[in-house]
Amino acid sequence: MTEHIARGAPSSSAGLTAPDGGGTAVAGRLSPLRMLGAVLRIAILGSRGQDPFARLRLRVRDALPPLVLAVAIAVIGAAAEAGMHDPTTPQFADLMALHAAVNLARILVAAGVTYIVAQLFAPDRARPGLIVYLWAHALLISPWLLLITHVINASDPAPWLILASAGSLSLAVAGTTRVMRAAFDLPGLPSAVFISVAGAVLSSVLMLLVP
Repeated sequence: MTEHIARGAPSSSAGLTAPDGGGTAVAGRLSPLRMLGAVLRIAILGSRGQDPFARLRLRVRDALPPLVLAVAIAVIGAAAEAGMHDPTTPQFADLMALHAAVNLARILVAAGVTYIVAQLFAPDRARPGLIVYLWAHALLISPWLLLITHVINASDPAPWLILASAGSLSLAVAGTTRVMRAAFDLPGLPSAVFISVAGAVLSSVLMLLVP
């Protein structure tokens, strides 16, 4: 009798089903590669009734990969723009350090705003949803901010660049909204849009302050 119960009882240490259906991940945590894949898949295709973020727990080390990726994207863009002005090595190093610090602060402030707003709509999912937001910021918002910043800073931007930045905004917002709706398990679209835009708008304002 005891043996039968032991065999039939579900294990509390069972892993999370991977978003692509292949294998499992440690309970409460997805690897950076699986997180990247899940966020991109949901941004493009939607959640399709799946909830790969249901049991995520917020850990400091889980937030580091998307933060590093987002800062790296911003610094690479700043380096490409600074290279056109042929700065000296010390000037270039100082400029890159400034961009890294400002963009890190921008992302953290945006994440803080998102966390506060999420407490209003999905308090039970605010912490795990924050990890997903950081990935969405790195993969969807940061590239768009980089593109629009170059358009704004350009003295005479090409028409195709203006159209690309404007068109990519709708894609970035739509993809981020899908991800936020799945991350925070939101029933309605308006709340997902609001969570997606609140932090991003503040991020854009701070980005415009970068010299």
